[in-house]
Amino acid sequence: MSNQQQQQQQAQPAPGSSQAAAAAAAQTEGPPASAPAQPRFEDLTIDDDLPLLPRLQRYVRSSIALQRLVHVRMLGEVALEVGRQLTATELVPLLPPLVRDGESIIRQRVCSELKVLSLVLMGMTGGPAAAGGAGGRGATAATAATTATITTLPQIPRPDRSSKYYKVMTHHLFPHLYALTSDPDNEVRRAASENIVKLALRIDAEDVISCALSIPLRLVKEGQRRATKGA
Repeated sequence: MSNQQQQQQQAQPAPGSSQAAAAAAAQTEGPPASAPAQPRFEDLTIDDDLPLLPRLQRYVRSSIALQRLVHVRMLGEVALEVGRQLTATELVPLLPPLVRDGESIIRQRVCSELKVLSLVLMGMTGGPAAAGGAGGRGATAATAATTATITTLPQIPRPDRSSKYYKVMTHHLFPHLYALTSDPDNEVRRAASENIVKLALRIDAEDVISCALSIPLRLVKEGQRRATKGA
């Protein structure tokens, strides 16, 4: 056998070696990446038979932005329905993820609902007789009912700084509004600032500086700091 024939035989892979190499490569790469799961029909529907509070608690955490938005808009209505105790224990804990929601329209709406929750914690009653029963209703029907059944103007007592619910407002809700004044979205910042001003007219005078005036002062300092860096 010539030297050239021996070299050709050595260059050829051993039988079955290519299959073994392919199998090893497949094991190294692992299974193919699965496509993202598509929403199921039941994920897109809302159970209208749920009472307002359980319904809100379920869908305000939905992975679907529209469902979250619809139920964020119900926060104030549900707070008026359930009163201060359940607002403090059941609704306030739902807020942190909403304040950081990836959709700016949801964060913007949270600003308005924070104002209503704050007024409820201060003892607001009356206004839209929206809550009227905990039976399930569609969002459109609920909104129409609340608009059509306004019986009295909201009654907001003088703020009581010794109340535990007032402290929930100043220690939990105002910090959320405070954070939203630095939101990347201009409309969210505007909504947060406007609702802080509205609440400043309602809270105890001793809290105005710490809860309200400190915010524009902070924003001025931040603007000055940015201007200094840009100079």
